[in-house]
Formats: sequence, structure tokens, C-alpha cells
Amino acid sequence: MLTSKKWPKSIVFSTRFGPNFLWHILATARIGYDSEYADQYRDTIQEDDLEYLKSVRSWLAFAEGESGELVVFFNIIPSFLRIDEEIQFRKYFDSLKIAFDKKSLKPIVDAFPSANWDDKFFREFLQRAKIPERSNSLMDILGRFTDIYLRSLRPYRDIVWDGAQANMKKRRDELDDFFSREDYIAKWERFLKIPFVSNEYEFILCYSNKNGPDFNSIGYCGNLFYYDKPFSRTCQFLSHEIGTHLLIDVYLSLAQTNKYNHRQLYSAYETLAMFYNKLILGVEKLDYSLSNMEDIRHLEIYKSHYNKSTPPVELLLKGLD
Repeated sequence: MLTSKKWPKSIVFSTRFGPNFLWHILATARIGYDSEYADQYRDTIQEDDLEYLKSVRSWLAFAEGESGELVVFFNIIPSFLRIDEEIQFRKYFDSLKIAFDKKSLKPIVDAFPSANWDDKFFREFLQRAKIPERSNSLMDILGRFTDIYLRSLRPYRDIVWDGAQANMKKRRDELDDFFSREDYIAKWERFLKIPFVSNEYEFILCYSNKNGPDFNSIGYCGNLFYYDKPFSRTCQFLSHEIGTHLLIDVYLSLAQTNKYNHRQLYSAYETLAMFYNKLILGVEKLDYSLSNMEDIRHLEIYKSHYNKSTPPVELLLKGLD
């Protein structure tokens, strides 16, 4: 059933400790991106731990739908689980070791039974995630990563977290105000005639991912984004992310055929959301671009084939021709 009343499906803005901490590790070790954050907070991670993380950074680097072999285990899953306390992190890493020993995700599922393991977005991550073949070197990396993360939790909480929350509060309040004035989930639902199948969409502000992976989906009803980009651009891309989540079944229907190159399909899907976003926002030009996904070419294709009766999957296929 599509949204018909005002604000029946909420957009919530939060600043969560756990996801922010996970991106703090990447930022401080300069894994996949670089900013002044790394120098400002380098003392929150022991020097030998930092050097080790840098030496094996390919395991944890990710961007634009591509990722290292351990990203899903040290970033995506714990972010999705909204782990915020040290005791929860310890429980998670204990279950992760058992999962690697048994080459099965079941120990993690058993440790966190209340999580929605059938989540559409998250299920795709899990299907693509493979527990690497067990070896002494892999288990050494797993153990060292676990020790580094747990060792770094308290310094992060003591040195970074209070200031991070204070700095993010103004933008959080601005976004709360902006999205309380218009129901963007309903806008997308009406336009696509596709329902958003959750009562809430949580956008988590992140303090540390400047210049890094941004607007990262952590489940069907969750997303993480860098807090301090231009306001209009941020609002437009938040709308874009609502669109990608409503379009996930369209994307998955093609991905599951295994007929299409993942990179090409992902680019066509993201730029389709961009095309619809322009129509929904009523703008000729957006404040963001997806040039690495050939947005100009895709937008022209979609424009030339679009009419109101064209199903999204047909338009997406045009972007893959």
C-alpha cells in the first residue's frame, strides 16, 4: 500500500557511535581515502596498529559497489547491526571468528537473532560476500583486526566522540527541519508507484568519511553519509538514496539473472535513480554528479526513452544496451 497520509513513513537522522567508529578506523588508517581527519586523530590508534592496517588496506577498502574481501565483515555487517557498545562489538567479533572457523555466517546470525537477515539490500551483500578459504595467514589477519578494533574503541569514545556529536548536531537539526516540511518518501512512492516497505528510513550522519565512500546503504532502511557537504547537494542526494532503495527490486531482478556485468548494471541503476530524482525534484541540473558512472550518457539515454508509462525495468535495460 502506497503512502497516503502525511509522514506515515519517517525519515530519521541520527548520529550513531558504532557506524561512526567503524568509518573512523578507515579514515585514520587512510584506507581508501585521505583527509585531514587522519592526522587529527592518528593518536587514537596505536602506531604499530596503524602501520599494520595500512599494510593490508586492500582487505578493507571499498567504493562504488566494489570492495575488499573483509569489508563486509568489518564494516557492512556491524554497521547494519547498529552495534554501538563495546560488549556488542566483543560479541560480534567472537561470533565472527566462529563463522570463519566454520566457513558459515550462521554463528553471526545466531548471535544477533533479532536482526532482519532477509533485508533486501543486506541480503545482496551477504550473497556476494564469501568467507575466504581458511588459512593461518587469514586467521592471523582476522585476529589482528579484531584486536585493533577493540583496542581503539575506548580512545575513540574518549577523544573523538563527544566533539564529533557536537559538530554534527547543527547539520542534523537542519536536515530534520528540511525533511519535516515535505514527505520525500511519499514523493518517490507516488512517482514510481512502488511502496517503501518499511516504516522508517534512518540516515546516519558520519564524521570521518570526508573524501571517502559516501551515502553508503546499510540495509534497506539505513544509510550513512558524510555530514558536512553543501546542504542543497546533501538534500538532493538523500532524495536520490530514497530512490535507489525503492528501485532495489528492479535492480535485483536483473542482477539475479547473471546476464549483466556488475559494474555496468550498478552504474545504470544509480544513474536511473538520478534521472528520476531530477523529475521528482523538478530541476534541470542536480547539484551532484556521477561522472564515474557515465551519468551524462545514461541520462541522455533515459531522457530519449522515457514516458510516464515506461516501467523502470524497461528504462534500466535501455541504459544497458
